[in-house]
Amino acid sequence: MKRERIDVFLAKRGLLDYYIKAKKYLYLPPPDQILCFIDPKLEGSSVRGYTYYHYKMDRIPQEIWYIGFQNDPPEITTLLHELIHVAGGCEITAHNYVGILRYAIENDLPPFPLLMLPDLKIEEIEKALAKLGINSIDEYYDIKGIIPPTHELQITQNGLKIARREGTDERMLVEVFLIELSSALDWPEYNPLEVKIIETLAETLRKKFQKTS
Repeated sequence: MKRERIDVFLAKRGLLDYYIKAKKYLYLPPPDQILCFIDPKLEGSSVRGYTYYHYKMDRIPQEIWYIGFQNDPPEITTLLHELIHVAGGCEITAHNYVGILRYAIENDLPPFPLLMLPDLKIEEIEKALAKLGINSIDEYYDIKGIIPPTHELQITQNGLKIARREGTDERMLVEVFLIELSSALDWPEYNPLEVKIIETLAETLRKKFQKTS
C-alpha cells in the first residue's frame, strides 16, 4: 500500500481544501505527520476508513498518523470523520460532529474549536438561542416536535408540552442537543433553523475561546 503525505494524497484527488479548511476547526498535526493510503483489504467491507498512530523515535520523537480508506477517492464525510480522530475525537465524537464540521468547511464559517462544543454550558446555549427568539432548549424541542431521551411529553393546563426530564445531567442535555443539530445539517437547505443555531453557537464558542487563549 502506497502511503503519501495527506496534502499530496488529497491534492491528487481534488480534496486538499477539506484538509486545509478543517484546520480552522480542528487542531491537526502538520501534513508530514499524517500519511494516507487506499487499503485494498477494506474492499467490500462496511468499514470506509480507519486511523491509527505510532511514535517515530528520532532525534525529536514524532507522532505519525496513518489513515486508511476503502474508496478512491474517499468520501468527504469519511475523510472528515478520520480527521476528527486525528484531532483527538473518539468514535462517538467523530460520528456526532462530522456533519457540523462539513457544514462549517463548505460554508466557510469563521474559525472555532469544534471539539469544544460539548463544553458549552446550558446557559451559553440558551443565550445563543435567545438571539433567535427561542427561550430554551426545551422550547426548541417543543417547536420541532422532537422528544429526545433527555425530555418527555408532559400534560399541563395549557395542553401537552415537551419538557426536560427531572435530574437529567447537563452535559447529556448539551450533547444530545448538538447531535440533533448535527443530524439536521445533513440537509441544511431543509433545516434553516438548525443552520442559524449552529452558526450562532460557533460564534459563541469562537469568542469564548479567544477570551481564554
